Amino acid sequence: MNQKRNQRRPERPASKRPVDPAQSQARRAEANREEARRARQQASSRARQTSARPQSGKTATRSRTAPAKRKKSNSKYSQNPTMVRRRRIFFSVCALLLILIIALIAVGVRHQNSRKAEQVAREKRAAAAQTADTTLLLAPVKQGGKWGYVDSNGKLVISPKFQAAQAFGPNGLAAVQEESGNWGYINSKGTFVIAPKFKSTANGGSPVGAFSKVRLAPAYNAETGKYGFLNENGVFQIQAIYDAVREFEGNSLAAVSSDGKWGYIDTSGQTIIGFNYADAGDFSDNGLAPVKLNASAFYCYIDRTGKVVIEPNFAQAYPFRNNIAAVEMPSGSYQYIDRTGKLCFTDAFSALISGHGTTGSAFIGSFAKNGLAPACKGSTLYGYIDSTGVFAIDPQFYRADNFSECGLAAIQTKEYKWGFIDHTGKVVITPQYEDVGSFAEVSA
Repeated sequence: MNQKRNQRRPERPASKRPVDPAQSQARRAEANREEARRARQQASSRARQTSARPQSGKTATRSRTAPAKRKKSNSKYSQNPTMVRRRRIFFSVCALLLILIIALIAVGVRHQNSRKAEQVAREKRAAAAQTADTTLLLAPVKQGGKWGYVDSNGKLVISPKFQAAQAFGPNGLAAVQEESGNWGYINSKGTFVIAPKFKSTANGGSPVGAFSKVRLAPAYNAETGKYGFLNENGVFQIQAIYDAVREFEGNSLAAVSSDGKWGYIDTSGQTIIGFNYADAGDFSDNGLAPVKLNASAFYCYIDRTGKVVIEPNFAQAYPFRNNIAAVEMPSGSYQYIDRTGKLCFTDAFSALISGHGTTGSAFIGSFAKNGLAPACKGSTLYGYIDSTGVFAIDPQFYRADNFSECGLAAIQTKEYKWGFIDHTGKVVITPQYEDVGSFAEVSA
């Protein structure tokens, strides 16, 4: 019986074996733990493999405790290597596009500026060409007993047909005397613009002068025997009530004389500086004018208010030109001073003879804007000194005039023929004329 008890009973099929719920739950928990363990092992293995492989120059690390699978993040700051690379590529492309756009804009602006500069240059060249085509340098010359006008090449532009002629003014008009003896004004074509209706002065002198920058010209009224100022219509804009007048110059003031005294008026005829002087010269661009306080006094220089700026130290004084003025010292020597009254040079110079007309008058040369002035020193020949008082053009001429603002000067040879030189002393118009005037720029 005991043998029968100890004999092992055959096992029943599993399907027929009774199921214990508690055991089944325990087995499932064990299986889950085993699966989690294997997952941790796999994640740890992948982390070690990833850490051994560099990514984008940096060492990528992954947490050992990270789950085997990680949900893909939707954040724009995701550290996923692929997303990082994509963002870098995107930003690089954007930066390149921005640089390209800026470069294109810069090229466009530069091209536009270049076109503007080229346009301005073309306009300037066109204006210069037009000016060159419409502007002449003309000077009066006497040939065969008559006066005409030549250009800077010595070509006759207005044939000699006048009894007398003056230089052109800034407004393109020049005073000439016709056969009848009356004076009028012509243009660069030789046509009268202001009819020749002005009669010569009592002593036979010219009744009219050159127009100045303010477009007024001094003129003599034969009916009243007085002087005034003409406008471009040939009408007295400032009535002829003065005994004598000078041209309007610097600061738009003109010296005028009445009852033996000199003063200054403006372009409206109003007295600006009273009639207080025994003599008065032109104002210059630096605002100074030479005056003589009384008949026995020396000359001094005043400003536009009449204030004495340079004391009366000179036996004779000339207007400033380019801030240098010629003066005669009490000793009889001729010197040059600056606008403070200080002597420019230690050497003295001789007076010059103009050589124009039947009897030449004495004068002292003035400095032109090219820095040269005619001078004579211990010789009968004339040359040109520079602003240091040294001869830049050696004395070689029988007579010499001041340089005009156009850069040409009239010179006379010992054969008594007049021609013109440039600032180097080179003869540009051969001496061949009986007499000449100054060159001036004239619109054609």
